[in-house]
Amino acid sequence: MSTTATLNVMTESNWKIAHVQYDGDTLLKTLEEYYGTEEAAYALLDAGCDLATLGNTVEECAFYSRAPKTVHDVEDIPELAQYNYFFVEKWYRVPRMSRHDFLNFVTRRGW
Repeated sequence: MSTTATLNVMTESNWKIAHVQYDGDTLLKTLEEYYGTEEAAYALLDAGCDLATLGNTVEECAFYSRAPKTVHDVEDIPELAQYNYFFVEKWYRVPRMSRHDFLNFVTRRGW
């Protein structure tokens, strides 16, 4: 059974988004260890928006689509997956929640 996840990285003017099909519940350690800097997080999301699995390097990732996906407002982030990770100076794991609760969560943090 797959546990899906979204990866969301905030830039100065927009959000970069990716979907991961498998192992969504175990990604935080890999994200922190291998993609824990702004440069590394940007490189990952610039490499593609649809991953089967996350590798320790971008080259080790299994991508379904290499086209990056960007939205300009947090309200445009698609439906949250089972597991959701946001990079805003560091990685945060955010549980699945309603759209309303998610927007409140993001607003409280000033994202």
